[in-house]
Amino acid sequence: MNIPFVDLKLQYKEIQTEIENAIFKVIQSARFIQSEEVNKFEEEFANYLEANYCIGVNLGTDEGEITMLKLAQKVAKLLGNNVKIEKIPYPPGYPKDEPQRRRPDLTKIRNHLGYVPEVDLDIGLRRFIGWCREAYNV
Repeated sequence: MNIPFVDLKLQYKEIQTEIENAIFKVIQSARFIQSEEVNKFEEEFANYLEANYCIGVNLGTDEGEITMLKLAQKVAKLLGNNVKIEKIPYPPGYPKDEPQRRRPDLTKIRNHLGYVPEVDLDIGLRRFIGWCREAYNV
C-alpha cells in the first residue's frame, strides 16, 4: 500500500475556493504590488512565521527586461490559438507612482544568497499554462 506523506492536492481542494477568490481579486485589481491584498498577505505570513516583517518580491530573471506586449505575445504563441492582444489604459485609481518599466537585477541576491534562477521564462510560462489547463480543464 502506498500512503502519500503529504497530499498537497487534498490540502488544496480543502481551501481551493478561498485561494482562487484571493488570486482573482488581485488579478482583477491589476495591483500586484502595494495593494491591500498583498499587504495583508505579507502581514499574515510574517505573523505565521513569528517574524517582524515579510516582504514579497519578484526576483526576475537574468534574461533582462521584457515589455508586457512581448510577454503577451509569448503567451499567445504558447497557447497556439487565436489570442487577441488588446492594450487597455490603467484602471481608475491605479497608483500614479507605478513604475512604467521594470529592470530585473539579481546581483544582490546572487552575491548575498547565492541565488541562481533555475527556470527560464519560456519554460515557466509553459509550466504555468499546463497547470492552468489541468486545474481549470481548459
